[in-house]
Amino acid sequence: MSISAVRLAHYLDVEGIIMQLDDIEMREAREHQWAEGLNRQLARNLRDDLAAILDEVQVVSSNAGSEDALTLRLDVDEFHGRYDGYAVVSGQWQLRDGQNKLLHLDRFQVQTALETDGYPALVRALSQSWTSVADDIANTLIQRGYVPQ
Repeated sequence: MSISAVRLAHYLDVEGIIMQLDDIEMREAREHQWAEGLNRQLARNLRDDLAAILDEVQVVSSNAGSEDALTLRLDVDEFHGRYDGYAVVSGQWQLRDGQNKLLHLDRFQVQTALETDGYPALVRALSQSWTSVADDIANTLIQRGYVPQ
């Protein structure tokens, strides 16, 4: 299985972590920035999490897969902290076959409460949410018979 580049909503494709300040205002952090592009981090973490869960499946980055491999594509609509103390992650994922035929389409939405205030707690909660997304995707792939158990 090949993991495509993760596509981010435009407001997420920035260097700083995003915080939702109220019901309408979003702000990019000036001091708390991602170590590398968020889309690359998410794709790599998803690849690693799926590889750990799906031990019978070779999970690779999009540029390393064979032409007949299944491809997983993700669009991330939300990946930020929220004013009420939650990390919010949402979007959709698609599974496509080697001929680019859509096999499965599903949405994801996870909210994880921050254990404390601050940037480290937010990053940990976002990471936990993303791991939950990977778990849900893996379970769906197994249940639908796209990959072996």
